[in-house]
Order: sequence, then structure tokens, then C-alpha cells
Amino acid sequence: PVNMEFQITSNLNNNMDPVISNVLTLTFTAYSDIIEVKPIYLLGDATDAGWDNTAALEMTARDIGVYAIVATLDPAGDWYKFLSARGQWAPQWGTDAAGTFESGNLVYRATEADPDPPAIPMGDILDDYLIIADTINMTYVTEETVQTLHLIGDATTAGWNNTIAVPMTKDAPGKFSLVTTLSADASEGFKFLEFQGAWEPMIGQDGEGTFETGFLKYRRVGDPDVPSIPPPAVTGSYLIEVDIAAGTYKV
Repeated sequence: PVNMEFQITSNLNNNMDPVISNVLTLTFTAYSDIIEVKPIYLLGDATDAGWDNTAALEMTARDIGVYAIVATLDPAGDWYKFLSARGQWAPQWGTDAAGTFESGNLVYRATEADPDPPAIPMGDILDDYLIIADTINMTYVTEETVQTLHLIGDATTAGWNNTIAVPMTKDAPGKFSLVTTLSADASEGFKFLEFQGAWEPMIGQDGEGTFETGFLKYRRVGDPDVPSIPPPAVTGSYLIEVDIAAGTYKV
């Protein structure tokens, strides 16, 4: 906390003698512009964690109350839920009787004395999925996400030839990286393609991103084009990292 003193000096009707107020003291507490939001966790027999609540998978906070994860879901299991803390069964979120694999309403269980909500049902296909839980609006969405990612653009060695877009390394579900040369002699920059030879699906940035970092914007089949990530100021070798769950890129 920091004390600050304020005083107003004014002239009324061009009076040369100023009018001075009393001193007002206020206390301010300054905060960092980075807000640390604690995660929530994914578990269930359709996930790698199973029903072991000590091994539940950490989800990334995208916004206040909105969490995301890219996880492999297996139809050999049937269900999954969200927990507030590892090692505890409450608080937790399940769904209601109308919830499907793809989307639905969240149902909150505050304490273990409260009724256990139904788990979210698993789909039929083994794949990596982007799962988003919105604990403010009490909804969830589950959708297939990219298994492969490729770099393209006039700042890259591939140019805009999508048949030779540069493959990135999949480091974990939803996380990709690549060390490559990026050129400053480019007018547009670069984007990401899911498949070589196909312009859609495509991932660019949201229009406010810089060369170093920003938020991703996804282009599904039939969607409008998305902005490119700007080229570097200096030609050189760069590490590019993409995090689908966080919805971010970093160079």
C-alpha cells in the first residue's frame, strides 16, 4: 500500500488569489498486470488420468473462469469430469442429463455432501480433443483438434507453397514447436496449416499479435481468412512454439 496526497488549486472568475483545497490522503495498492489464475483439472476413465484424482490433468486458464486443455480421449473409457483441486472430489463439475460428448451445461458440486452430478459422456473416436470448460456461463465444449501442424508464409523457407509447408514437432497433445529460419524480407509473415497441400484448416493470429507473441485464431473449412503473424525485424533462426489449449503462439 502507498499513501498519496491530493490538493486542488483553482482560480475563480480570474481572481488572482488562488483557492486551495484541504489535503486529501488516499491509500493505493498497486498490482502486477499479470493475473495468476489457479487451474482446474480433468479426469475420468476416458482420460490418461483415469479416476485417480491425484493424477488429474491440469487445464490452462484462458480467461477468468474459462479453462482449456488438449487431451487424448479414449472410447475404451466412458466418462470425464472436472475438479477444482487434485486429490479432492469436491468442488467438481459434471453435466446434466442433456449433456453430450460435444457440448452441454456444467453442473457444480460444491462439497462432497452435495449430490454427485453425471459425468460427461465419451465419444466414439480415439483422438486429441480441445476441451473448454466455462465455469462462469456453466458450459463445456469438446472438439477434435489438430494432430499435425505446418509452417507457411513469405517469411518462411516454404513461401506460400502449401505443398511444402514445414512440419512442426508435436511435443505433446496440442503443443507444437519448430526451430527454423525466418526472413525479415517479407510483406506478410507466416501462419500454420494442419495439412500440407490444404489451405484449411489454418491458424493465424487474432489481429493484435506481434512477431514475438499473441493469440491464435482458427480458420475452419469455409471460414474467412485469418491475419498472418508479422515477420521478424531481423532475418535469423527462431524457435516457434504453439499452444492450442492456451490459444497462444510464442517466437
